[in-house]
Amino acid sequence: MIENQSQLAWQNHYRKEKSRLVFPDENVIRFLKGNEVPRGLLDLGCGPGRHSIVAKSMGFEVTACDFIGNELIDNHKFYREDINWVQTNVTSLPFKENSFETILCWGVLHYLDEENLQKSIKEIFRVLKPNGIFFASMRAKEDTHLSFQATQGDLTNSNHNYFSQSEVLNFFDNYGKVRQGYISRIPLGSTKVVAHHTVEVKT
Repeated sequence: MIENQSQLAWQNHYRKEKSRLVFPDENVIRFLKGNEVPRGLLDLGCGPGRHSIVAKSMGFEVTACDFIGNELIDNHKFYREDINWVQTNVTSLPFKENSFETILCWGVLHYLDEENLQKSIKEIFRVLKPNGIFFASMRAKEDTHLSFQATQGDLTNSNHNYFSQSEVLNFFDNYGKVRQGYISRIPLGSTKVVAHHTVEVKT
């Protein structure tokens, strides 16, 4: 079910073959390899499942979630039946407390408005087990690529926000031991900057 304009924007975005990313992000690979003892992993905002597939191949028990609809996953050429695909909103997760040892939320949280971001963070740490690990990316204020996409590109009408280092730390300080990184790049042939904060929280 399409709930709002932002969800509709994402549904339309992923109907385009070029938007269905296949290759995983190298930062996620490093994270998974650093924590590759098989454990339950929630891939929150999984999109076409590019990180879910890799995590499953590394021995994780994977639950992959997105709010845009399972038809995206069902039609993806790398769909696997041994991954638990769930359509859900990050603000209200259909899982019990302490359900997952690891939660990945890559390229998701900066698309939420302030109210839903706070709700989502509470939900994430509700379902993350003690001694669990959370890993995410959030757009940095230096980013200029997303603002173009959200006004003239595929993601027109989607929510989007940008954060400083201190803002990112403030979101997670109360939940555990926080480590933070920063990624910035200009894609070949572009003048737009893609900039992310990365954050790891160990509860």
